[in-house]
Amino acid sequence: MRDFLRFAAYTFVRLMADTGTGASWGTSSTTFNGTLTAIQIGEETIPVLDQSPLSATSYLEKYFGDVKEPPQVTLFFLFASGTAMPDLDTTETGTVTWPLDSGQTTAATLAGTGRYVQRSWPDLGINQLQESTIAFQFDGVTGPTFTAAT
Repeated sequence: MRDFLRFAAYTFVRLMADTGTGASWGTSSTTFNGTLTAIQIGEETIPVLDQSPLSATSYLEKYFGDVKEPPQVTLFFLFASGTAMPDLDTTETGTVTWPLDSGQTTAATLAGTGRYVQRSWPDLGINQLQESTIAFQFDGVTGPTFTAAT
């Protein structure tokens, strides 16, 4: 009678998004001891190329690249004058570790080789926290590989 109320059968799995509290960053050779306030993981993308002929009239025609562009990880941290800033010339393995959720025994990770490609120095002012950023670019040679939590 109420045909407009037909529903498809879906299976819903309860997945809860968590806060970033407890997340961490580590590298294979550089020691970084800043107090992290946020970890921002950039996009993983595939290049989109324009292959439109001059005769195109409705839409531009697109061609999709063959390989992905790996993401960049930006670390936001509170700077202290005793904090050693990482060098920008060392290739190493970088790993983001997610916080454990209830019932999990192994945390999710995103790991791969790359290098630090950017670092910023803090602004200095009265009543102002000294905040800085550093960025690590995955090079795509080894990963990055995401491993889900279990």
